Amino acid sequence: MKGGTRIQTVLLAVILGTLCCSNAFSQLYPVVGFQIKPIIPSELFSNTSFKGSADNVTFTINPKVGYNFGMIIRKAVYKGISIEGGLTYTQRTYGVSAIDSTGFSTSTQFKLVTYEIPLMALFYIHIAPNDYIDGAFGGSADFFASDVESKSPDGTVDALTKVKYWVLPALNSAVGYEHRTKTSGYFYIGGSYHRMLTNLAYTAITYQRDTKNSYIIEPLAGHYFALDFKYFLPVTQKTVNPEDQNGL
Repeated sequence: MKGGTRIQTVLLAVILGTLCCSNAFSQLYPVVGFQIKPIIPSELFSNTSFKGSADNVTFTINPKVGYNFGMIIRKAVYKGISIEGGLTYTQRTYGVSAIDSTGFSTSTQFKLVTYEIPLMALFYIHIAPNDYIDGAFGGSADFFASDVESKSPDGTVDALTKVKYWVLPALNSAVGYEHRTKTSGYFYIGGSYHRMLTNLAYTAITYQRDTKNSYIIEPLAGHYFALDFKYFLPVTQKTVNPEDQNGL
């Protein structure tokens, strides 16, 4: 699928997802919020560097700091249990470097963009009048906009990343702390883990300098750990069923 066609398909899917979420929650008194999630590279969560060699050239792919942001909608289904979904934009960033047997090195980086439609079940522990500990688990459909190509400034290294499929499934888990107010809204801070169920892409790195021509192909897992910051708009009687307020 060509990049332009894939982008149009992704945008159509996002629009349809928005309409579906709106229709599904319109009669269920949703609480609307926003989130931003800095993506932190961590060996503890399989988000590690790759290092390989070919023809006396050492190649490295390093995950770097990325981010996720978007809109989320939450609905209580029972006291202490809610369903949360949304539409988010994710940018993963990777650094690519190569060093040959003479000690010459060069590098570049690329950014892989996805659109996520998550759906999670949330469970709460009430620890104070306005404070909660939240745990969540669920899945996500990840849509990929296009393949990505990047070259080093001197043209020595070329990194071509091809996504495996234009949409892939993933698992989400999260834990955090939430403070709720009636007039200012809800404030949440926590951490989350996004695990792809299959490799999301393959990166082919080509190294060309003088008479040397080397290349290597490496799969990208795409898992990531992130810090979560969420804000939900204030709850009003017009938007939330009073019987559901304790479970939101």
